Amino acid sequence: MTKIRLVMFMTLLLIVSACESTQAEHIEKVVMYENEKAGIQILESSNWMLDSEVSTEPFNVTFKQDEIRAIVSIIPNIKSLEEIKKELDLTSDYVQIIEETPERLSFRMEQTEHTRSDIYVQQTGEETLVLAFFTPDHDYLANYEKIEEFRKNITLY
Repeated sequence: MTKIRLVMFMTLLLIVSACESTQAEHIEKVVMYENEKAGIQILESSNWMLDSEVSTEPFNVTFKQDEIRAIVSIIPNIKSLEEIKKELDLTSDYVQIIEETPERLSFRMEQTEHTRSDIYVQQTGEETLVLAFFTPDHDYLANYEKIEEFRKNITLY
């Protein structure tokens, strides 16, 4: 009789865990921002808020969360990260390059308050998504997860 109870108990546990995982999968995130003309959707994450729509051609919108700022841009696929880097003119004495990969450029602006900037570039079809994050340098590690969550919640369609 104990084997039957054990089997029933194990079966019940499997059913309960399956129901919980199914419920977790059905929780949908709320759309924080969408622009159908630009073909972009951003899901809600870590209390980010729309700051302002700067322009539509090329598309630029800004978001903020505490001391972090983000600029989301969609530009034609005519510029590489190297060309964008040249346009930013990062050769001045108050700019220090931290990291550079084919998809990302990180630099620190050393003015009265040190600001870290991370620029991500993602080519999709005929357009390029450019994400620029600005955070106080001393808070970067504490804010890294918020930046990554925001970045991963962006969908182009």
